[in-house]
Amino acid sequence: MDDSPSIEYALLGLLLEGPLHGYELYRRYSGRTGLSVVWKVKRSRFYAILARLGRAGLVEMEVREQADRPPRKEFRLSPAGRGVLRTWMTAPVADSRAFRVEFPAKLYFCARSDPAAARALVSGQRAACESWLRLRRVDGGDRGFEALVRRFREGQLRAMLAWLADCDAYVDGRGDAGSDGPLPENPR
Repeated sequence: MDDSPSIEYALLGLLLEGPLHGYELYRRYSGRTGLSVVWKVKRSRFYAILARLGRAGLVEMEVREQADRPPRKEFRLSPAGRGVLRTWMTAPVADSRAFRVEFPAKLYFCARSDPAAARALVSGQRAACESWLRLRRVDGGDRGFEALVRRFREGQLRAMLAWLADCDAYVDGRGDAGSDGPLPENPR
């Protein structure tokens, strides 16, 4: 995997439901309610990552002939790819800096393939966030720039914990959080 492995895992995750040809795979990735809300990937990079996953044995490719059309490459998750994806998507994010990108991607696939594992993922991530919070807690007497930065990080971690409650609702299919459709407008 490269320096942004979540993207590679996301490609593997898109193949969980079955084989797809390259363009359909990219279209599903870049759909407005899909993973493109987490991060953007240009089509050329997308196909390069797909080729790399094939060379690593995580994705298998088959050329399908079509009448009156050029042959189409169809991609499927290999057994090795399925195992690598399962290990990745069920493990809480180990670093708070990676949380913003990596956790939503993990939850996206885990919730679709195994709701019980998704619940365990959210629970494990909550425990990790609580641990990070204990490490960054600001003493009431702290002053200066370091205390200012610590309070900021503490606020971020508290926001993560609050958002993980929304993740529970998403996994359980409760309320708006359980929908893959557009979010309602924010009333002002």
